[in-house]
Amino acid sequence: MVNNKLNKAKRFYEQKGLVRQVVLNRLRQSKNVLTGSRAVNRHLPEYLQKKMTKDYDVLVRKGMTPMQAATKLERDLDRRFGGDYFKVTQGNYPHVKKVVDINKNEVADFVPMPEPKPKIKTSPDGIRYAGLKYLKSRFNAAIKDPTQKFRHKKDTESLKRIAVYEKFHKPSHSIMGSTDFKWKPLPKAKPIIKKRKGGDYFKW
Repeated sequence: MVNNKLNKAKRFYEQKGLVRQVVLNRLRQSKNVLTGSRAVNRHLPEYLQKKMTKDYDVLVRKGMTPMQAATKLERDLDRRFGGDYFKVTQGNYPHVKKVVDINKNEVADFVPMPEPKPKIKTSPDGIRYAGLKYLKSRFNAAIKDPTQKFRHKKDTESLKRIAVYEKFHKPSHSIMGSTDFKWKPLPKAKPIIKKRKGGDYFKW
């Protein structure tokens, strides 16, 4: 019995690096939306990204429930690992479902898509992720919520990293990249009529 558990643990650790690949593949296929710290990282230059983020926070698109989304990921992971290494559990709130590994470490948590739907971006690798406006609103709401005190330090730090990005890197600080800047069409050219022997001619 002990040997079986150790063998299973050994196989898990040997393949642990596959988790990221499986999660991202499932995100692409499901069209669900990455949120939380991993979504923040996709907006920021490398030096502002948070390196110690382990789990994935996911907004579940309309037409799918968090339980369905979590179950699909769990099955994908178990299939890739070749055994029963993952399971779906209840999150801290009734609407949250989680996928955890054999060590009970969180792999991903799933929540319903909020209304109104946040602005969504898509990265070159096909991953959909929440816009900064939504992410900032969630971090600010958590900081004001006394029941979320365990998140306050982390969310405050996330807001600080976003503030640095918006101050020094955000494209809207450039005229060329600003969404508020609108190009004005050039006025139509009028022909210049010049006289010459044998008749008039036009010059633009």
